[in-house]
Amino acid sequence: MYRKLGSSHDNVLAYQVAGRGTPREMAQLLDEVREAVDSHGRIRLLLRMRGWPYAELSTVRHRVEFLREYGDGLDRLAVVSDERLLGFLADRADRFTGTDLRSFRTECENEAWEWIETGADEQDDPR
Repeated sequence: MYRKLGSSHDNVLAYQVAGRGTPREMAQLLDEVREAVDSHGRIRLLLRMRGWPYAELSTVRHRVEFLREYGDGLDRLAVVSDERLLGFLADRADRFTGTDLRSFRTECENEAWEWIETGADEQDDPR
């Protein structure tokens, strides 16, 4: 399930990701992100992930195509999750992308929002 959060605004988009996402949900999410990138040039994205996000194979294809086309439009990406592997993958992916990507534990979601909104570095590592 992918659900856009009401706290999304302007060039800041936020989504709740839980369970198995459908191709339709993924296509809608990616369309919203494309529109924001087209409107603002670069955007900031927060993903609140509960559990391990499972995806149908076709949604993986959508993600790869999107990253090829719009990856440069992502300024910052915050992954909020208590799944240690997701945090590890996010931290490693930061080294290989043009996007500033950080992981935050669930109880540090406020810090994730502050970082997404202002770009301020947190004093203590939230992981």
